[in-house]
Amino acid sequence: GVCGATMYPFVDSTVILHRSLAFDDAGGMRSIYPASSFARVEGMLTRSSDDSGVAGAHVVALDADGHVAGATLSGPDGAYTLRGLRGGTFSVYADPLDQPVSVSNLSGGQTIETDFQTTDLGSITVASGETASLGEHALEPDAVVQLGHVADDYPLRVILGESTGLVVRGSGLRLGSTLLCSDRRIAITNVAWAQSSVSFDVEVPAGVPLGHVDLVVTDPNGSRDTLVGGLEITPPTPTVNLVSPMSGSPDGDANVTIRGAGFRDGARVVIGDRIYRDGDAFGCDVGDASTITLTTGATIAGDHDVVVIDESGVEGRFIEGFSVDIAPEIFSAFPSVGCSAGGTRVVLTGEHFVPGAEVSIDGILQASVTVVSPTRLDVVTTGGVPGGPHVLRVSSPAAGFFAETEFTYVNFPDPVVSSVTPDEADTRGGARVSLLGEHLDSRVRVVFGADPRTGTGGVTGESIELVDEGLLRVTVPAASRGTTSILIENLTTGQATILEAGFTYTGERDLDDGGGCSAVPLQRPPTMRDVFGGAGWILLAFFAAFLRARRCPSAAA
Repeated sequence: GVCGATMYPFVDSTVILHRSLAFDDAGGMRSIYPASSFARVEGMLTRSSDDSGVAGAHVVALDADGHVAGATLSGPDGAYTLRGLRGGTFSVYADPLDQPVSVSNLSGGQTIETDFQTTDLGSITVASGETASLGEHALEPDAVVQLGHVADDYPLRVILGESTGLVVRGSGLRLGSTLLCSDRRIAITNVAWAQSSVSFDVEVPAGVPLGHVDLVVTDPNGSRDTLVGGLEITPPTPTVNLVSPMSGSPDGDANVTIRGAGFRDGARVVIGDRIYRDGDAFGCDVGDASTITLTTGATIAGDHDVVVIDESGVEGRFIEGFSVDIAPEIFSAFPSVGCSAGGTRVVLTGEHFVPGAEVSIDGILQASVTVVSPTRLDVVTTGGVPGGPHVLRVSSPAAGFFAETEFTYVNFPDPVVSSVTPDEADTRGGARVSLLGEHLDSRVRVVFGADPRTGTGGVTGESIELVDEGLLRVTVPAASRGTTSILIENLTTGQATILEAGFTYTGERDLDDGGGCSAVPLQRPPTMRDVFGGAGWILLAFFAAFLRARRCPSAAA
């Protein structure tokens, strides 16, 4: 129920503060994986009406600064234990889990009771390794006012030393209510009430600790509700103004200096696929608030943002601030022949393929290019002049870095295989299967188990029979058990197509050597349902007609 926690159930991709742990998250992990002794606070929650226990109440501990230090839910009998706390003095209260987090966000089997309002349970001092008890407390009656809504994106960021305008939704937020922060040094001003929402400014003075704080609303009748950990105090956003040098080798060893503002101890620097943590071996060093230095490790090729991420999760970013320049390499192009009308799917394997790479054939840029990984690039050809071989070039975004191979256009449509029937056989081979598709030819090679990226390997089928251009029959070769591909290559043109995962070898069937035994099911005696449901109804019909003829008088009589 702590709205600022990383484990908050509603996460929006724009809320980067979930990169950092809340005290509640850390406390939860400390209680599960204790590395040392921590403080615990326990107690009991009851109803004033009948002294029964209150199940599923959200019990929260605030530290001496009014920041959320930990939270838990009371058990079925109303008992609770706050674990994983560091020693200190805490203010403890209970709050209903009724928005923005509710019972719908919990795993099943838990009882959550919410018919009460925010209730103070008192202040307590407890040392690390000790357990202190707050005793039993009766919760105050339910309130109409409610602060926070499931549609809001929490935590709401407020910045140290700055004023921030915010809006929080809820219900019963009416004129005459008051809105306070659990850290009373934080000023809330310009409050405007609108029943289902409240707008306000939050001013955080310098010197206030970072972390999560509550918002507490009290209506004119004195009823209260708390938005637990709804605000997160962060430092100002770091800025990155300069990266020097701005390029390096993919092997690393570039001594990089980052200059800007707002850099703090514990920051991380992200360049490409590498993360450099302040103080780590092979990490980065935050020299001061304006300087970070690091030595690059081996880094994926391409143009990369240089990102400085504060421990709080806020970031500063220099767009395309560092380039790793290296020429791509092409190991294979499959198929290497395609229809001049275009539409041939070609898989390129190699190294150092980077986002933004371009592919051209005979100087013509290909429109459909997908960098699947640094070692695979897929392209669907635009089409070109029959003949060749033409030059197929892969160019990196960095100028002057490219690799080349060959590609040929022919004036024939590419073969297509859409399905195989049957699509499985045992590993000994010998089964006859039908390949369904388009533009099939008798002068083809059918391979089971070829590499879908390169068209190499596999086992060739036998006894190929072309029924028509949409149907080809082939005898399955022996192969290992498992799902595999089927490749068709036109031996005249060199065009090819592959059906990935199109066929399954199921394993050998048992041979029938004439021995062994078998089970034959015993038949039960026929019932009347069986008789009338089968051919017996015909005999019954004849018998009924015979009896009727004997009873009826003849016409002559």
